[in-house]
Amino acid sequence: MKNVLLINAHQFYEGISSGELNRTMVSTIEEEVEELGYEIQHTVIERGYDIHAEVQKHLWADIIILQSPVYWFGMPW
Repeated sequence: MKNVLLINAHQFYEGISSGELNRTMVSTIEEEVEELGYEIQHTVIERGYDIHAEVQKHLWADIIILQSPVYWFGMPW
């Protein structure tokens, strides 16, 4: 079995970006990897995170998926 860490790196911007597309993408990815029998853990950057817990998630994960918005054809800083 594979372990997947799924990171939603969206940042909310009032009136510009609500994050709906990234939430949809994360949900779709989650459904697909669960069907393949993978274990999943999540991180939503916008909600904050504990550094120690994130290190443990990264050590646990076989696959790390970073779902991020795209601004001007690149990832935000």
